[in-house]
Amino acid sequence: MAALEEEFTLSLVVLSAGPEGLLGMKQSDKIDQFLVTESGRIVIVYKVSESKLLGSSSVKQGQIITCPVVCNFQTGEYIVVHNNKVLRIWNNEDVNRDKVFKATLSAEVYRILSVQGSEPLVLFKEGVVHGLEALLADPQQKIETVISDEVIKWAKFFIVFRLPMQMFNSHILTKYTLLLGQDKKSFIESFTASVDQKFISLMLLSSDGCIYETVIPILRSLSLKAVVSGNAPNGVALAALDQDHVTVLGSPLAGNSGGRIRFR
Repeated sequence: MAALEEEFTLSLVVLSAGPEGLLGMKQSDKIDQFLVTESGRIVIVYKVSESKLLGSSSVKQGQIITCPVVCNFQTGEYIVVHNNKVLRIWNNEDVNRDKVFKATLSAEVYRILSVQGSEPLVLFKEGVVHGLEALLADPQQKIETVISDEVIKWAKFFIVFRLPMQMFNSHILTKYTLLLGQDKKSFIESFTASVDQKFISLMLLSSDGCIYETVIPILRSLSLKAVVSGNAPNGVALAALDQDHVTVLGSPLAGNSGGRIRFR
């Protein structure tokens, strides 16, 4: 038999979700509090240890919250986007939500991403990520288009080796095609994802009743720089000999005399 070695606090709360359902649930800056964005109109603060609602707020008629509300862990403020482009920021002392900070952005937002130890990021539907501070300095700045025909289904912001991932080039786009077995008529019913320091693990529930797992590497490191000329008339080639050696075929650049290079 398996024995649980850790304890978890489970709390039941009944939320009157409307036809649009729940947009999301996010961690607050308090350990036992979380934010619930309900039906695109209401934000609820819930305290787990006391199993009670601490408060809620709603937007005006004609305004629809279009992505889950998140907490800015650096300031303790809350960030919400309604009608896809209007960003508002408030704190617990702000009673009148209509008078809080507001900025209208030039492109539609998919998600606000926020984790401990970094400023929040704004992920636009075009696939570009911008830091919140730089974006608020110029809300109407032009937003580049990285994706056009695709639709973002899942996004996560995480820290690798204590450095936020946006420290790398946030405009680099990598595409993967997920194959679901031999049945080409199958499609993805639902999925979940998790991230560790080196991989994104996607677990997919297929319409054929099967669960598939796909592991995607997330880190790329520079092993060698300026080894050969990429304009060689006969092309170039690369082969790994073992964990310490790699062979590169091509016209060497100045200063590179050998074709076998140690890169430990």
